[in-house]
Amino acid sequence: MKPKEEWIQKTFESLDNTSQAEPNPYLFEKIINRMQQERSGWIVSKKLAWKLSVGFAVLLLLNIATIKKYHSLKTGNSEMIQSSGNEYSFQFNYNY
Repeated sequence: MKPKEEWIQKTFESLDNTSQAEPNPYLFEKIINRMQQERSGWIVSKKLAWKLSVGFAVLLLLNIATIKKYHSLKTGNSEMIQSSGNEYSFQFNYNY
């Protein structure tokens, strides 16, 4: 035999006495669990979800209140201007 073939043969023979590696018994469960977590996407706690929903509700209510107040001020001002103009016999033709 050539030296290269002898070296290959010795390498194969050194593997004869080895045993197959045994994986961690929980390895398969860990892999499956990690795959399911990645599939489910973002996981948000219930506490955080409630805080976010309450925050959005408060912002929505504030916006609605602001819009109502703005419209009431706008109509109140035009009525005040119209009534004061009528007292002094002025004619206003504003289109708001």
